[in-house]
Amino acid sequence: MSFVSSRLESMASRIRSGDRLDEKTFQDHEIMVTPFPSVWGNSIKSMRMTFEDAQDRLSVFERFERPFVFDHLPTPLSGKLKMMIEALDERGEVLPGSGEQFGFEIESPDVVAEEVSDQEVSDQEDTPQAAQALLTSSDEPAAGTGPALLAEPAPLATAALIAPESFTTLRIEAEDLSDDDGDGNASSIGGAGIEVVTGGDNPSNTANASGTAYVDFGGATGETLTFTFSVTEAGEYELALGYALSQNGDGSDRNRPLRLDVNGELQDRMFDLPSTTLTGDATDFSEFGERTIRVQLQAGENTVSFTSNGASGPNVDYLEVRAPDPDVFVIQGEDLDIGSTSDVADAGTNRVVTLDNIASFTNGRETFRVGAEGASYLDWASGNAEAYGDFTLEVATAGTYSVTVTYASSSARPIGLFLIDEGTPGQIGTFQFAAVTAPNYYPDDVDDVPADNQPGNGGPSAWEAGRPRRWRSPWPRAAIPCVWAARPTGRTSTRSRWRYWRPMRWSLSIR
Repeated sequence: MSFVSSRLESMASRIRSGDRLDEKTFQDHEIMVTPFPSVWGNSIKSMRMTFEDAQDRLSVFERFERPFVFDHLPTPLSGKLKMMIEALDERGEVLPGSGEQFGFEIESPDVVAEEVSDQEVSDQEDTPQAAQALLTSSDEPAAGTGPALLAEPAPLATAALIAPESFTTLRIEAEDLSDDDGDGNASSIGGAGIEVVTGGDNPSNTANASGTAYVDFGGATGETLTFTFSVTEAGEYELALGYALSQNGDGSDRNRPLRLDVNGELQDRMFDLPSTTLTGDATDFSEFGERTIRVQLQAGENTVSFTSNGASGPNVDYLEVRAPDPDVFVIQGEDLDIGSTSDVADAGTNRVVTLDNIASFTNGRETFRVGAEGASYLDWASGNAEAYGDFTLEVATAGTYSVTVTYASSSARPIGLFLIDEGTPGQIGTFQFAAVTAPNYYPDDVDDVPADNQPGNGGPSAWEAGRPRRWRSPWPRAAIPCVWAARPTGRTSTRSRWRYWRPMRWSLSIR
C-alpha cells in the first residue's frame, strides 16, 4: 500500500504499519492499494478501506476499479489511526484471508517538522520514492519506524446502537462439546455421520483450524450442529461461521448450504457456504473462511443450529457472535415501503410473499422461493412500470456506500436505483440483474411449504437461483456505489422503469 502524490501522479512513499504520518499527507496524496498475487486472482472486484480514528469513529471507503486508488480521503485526527483493507468479490463479500490491518500515529505538521531536517524535506520533494506496495503478511514495520499499534489484531469499534457497546465478541469452537474452556458456551452435534475431527485424524485439513479441530458433516441430510451461548442484552447481532469447503475436482466452486435456525425459528433455509479452498482438489479443506448474517438475539441463553438438508455440509471450525458494523445497514425486501396499492391477489402490484399466504393467492401456480432469508420475500410487480420499493436511512459517516441487492430471477431484468430528494427522484444507477440458474438440490425440509407451491418435479427451479455454473450463491447479488453525506433526511427508492420487470426477492445491504 502506497501514498501517491496527487500533484506529481507518482509514487510518494510506501505505507507500513507503525508509521508516523503527517495530517497534511492525506490532503496532498492518494492511497493506492495493490493486492498481493494470490489464488483469488481476478476474483477481487473491489477494495474496501475502513478508518477508525482516535475518537473511535468509523469511516468506510470502497473502490471498484483497478488500480485501487483511494482519493479525497478525510484528514484524520491526531493520535492513533487504525486502518483495515479488505478485498471483495463480485457479490461484495470479503474474500477469506484477504483482510490486512494497519496502525499509524497521526501527528500535526508542526510536530513532524521538528523531527525532519531541511535537507530531508528537500530530498523528498525532489525525488519521490518509487515503491510498489503489496498486501502481504510479511509486510511488518521496519525496526525504529514507530510503535506497532496493531502488533496483534485489534477489532474495530463495536456497533453500540445495535448491540451493547461493551459487548465482547464470543467465539464458540465447533468441537467444544463439553464447555472445556469453562465460559458457559458450548456446542452439540446430532445425526448419524457428523463428528469431531482432530489434528491426528486429518493433519492437513485441521492445520489451519482454530484448536486444530473441526466438525465434519458426513451425510447429506439430517445432521445438526448447535451452538449455545448467552448475551446480556437483546438486540441485533452478527453471526460469523468459520468453515472450510473444497472445490470440485475440475476447479469449479461448489456450495453446501445449511439450514440456519435461531432459538428454534427458521432464519435461512439455504445459508450459503461456498468453496474456501481454491486448489481444484476435492479433498482439500485446508483453507477456512467465514460467512456472516445478522440476527435478533434474546437476553440470556440463545441457540443457533445448522442442519444439513440435502447437500451435506462443510467442515465447521467455530461460530462468532459479534456486535455488527454500525456503517452497514441491512433491510429485508419484505420490509420495503411498497405503497398502499399492494394487493397479494394482484401480480401487477408489489407484494410480500410468505409461507402463510402463498397458497391463498397463487392457486398452486407459483413455487415458493425457499432460499429467501427469513422465509419471506418481495415479489416484484409484473408489467407495472410504476412499481417501487422505498427505504429510508440515516448514516453517521459520510462517504461512498455500496447498495447491494440479493435476488432471484429467471431472466435478465434491470431495475433503477433512485435517490428521493425533496420528493423528486433522481436516478443513481441501474442494477443489471442477470438470469440465475437452479442449484443442484432442493432442500428436503419443506414440510412447512404448501405442497402445491413446491416444484412439480421435486427438484429445484430457476427461482431458487444460483450463479450459472459457479455455485457461488443461491441468491446472487448486484451492487451500485452511492455517495451519502452524514445523516441525510431523504429516502432512497428502487423503481422499475421497464415493463414486465419481476425479480422475486430483495435484501438491501447499504455498505
